[in-house]
Amino acid sequence: MIKKIPALIILTIVIIGAILLIFTLKLPHDTYLWRETQNLGHTPLFGIVAISILGILTAVRGENNHNRWIDYLLAFSGASILGAAVEIAQIWTPGDADLVDFLRDLAGIISFLGLYLLVDTRVKSLNSRPRRKFLILTGSVLVLCAALYQVTWLSISYYERNRFFPRLIDFESPWENSFLKTRNAAWKQVDNSFDWPQSHGRKIARLTFFQANYPTFFIEEPFPDWSDFDTLSFGVYSTQDTAVKLTITIEDSEHNMKFEDRFNYNFKVLPGPNSIDIPLSAIENAPARRTMAMNAIRAIHIFAYKPAASFSVYFDNFRLR
Repeated sequence: MIKKIPALIILTIVIIGAILLIFTLKLPHDTYLWRETQNLGHTPLFGIVAISILGILTAVRGENNHNRWIDYLLAFSGASILGAAVEIAQIWTPGDADLVDFLRDLAGIISFLGLYLLVDTRVKSLNSRPRRKFLILTGSVLVLCAALYQVTWLSISYYERNRFFPRLIDFESPWENSFLKTRNAAWKQVDNSFDWPQSHGRKIARLTFFQANYPTFFIEEPFPDWSDFDTLSFGVYSTQDTAVKLTITIEDSEHNMKFEDRFNYNFKVLPGPNSIDIPLSAIENAPARRTMAMNAIRAIHIFAYKPAASFSVYFDNFRLR
């Protein structure tokens, strides 16, 4: 047992280090992809925690003839309890307590223990059962792939966003959904059935602003570098009987969340097709005490101010030129 003390110490340090990393790791950038990458870190970290607990049990219980499956059950239970404790503890810390993060923990625990099980020489019962080993391998890989899905999809979305530039959004492709959000509003991709020169492609967005203070449509994290262009353009089509008023705001990565530190522009949408063209020089010079960082644009927001009733208009073809 004395010879195994160094291994026990190392494995304990690994467990403590993995948990501390969750609480202390700082993101290099505040983007959807970086945040999701940090969230994904729960999966390998708790996989390592589970394997470390299994290693501690192996050292403590030794090579005696006992049911190895109990070690796996204890490792799974111990790592799961630690995962739940970490999420609960984040309620009282700057971290983000999240049930989905706990599911990521479980994904790491299950997949790492499953893969380790396939090479564990102490589990004699699997040696003559290739079908069972194949099922364990398949299940472990599927669980791991499920944990990787969101980061993989976001990576594809960023690649497509960059390839699509200088078009920003035209509501034709699924990747755009990663960057489109609403608050007190709703948007839906619909067929373009209008005679509308400003539109592009077969699909457009029907945007409904609900009766609220600031129903808003968000285009988050558009391609950030607008410095080589002159104009932001997009089309709006209205089926309303009268004109409606909307506001567009544009922020960069240095925005301090104050009204005077962003671009604000009120525009009127008349019945039928409308073309909105905004000089980028106006956006660049909009902040009161500085110049907008035109190579670090972070968000476009379009909202209505306290509409008397819900209404819908159609948007398409956000682009730079």
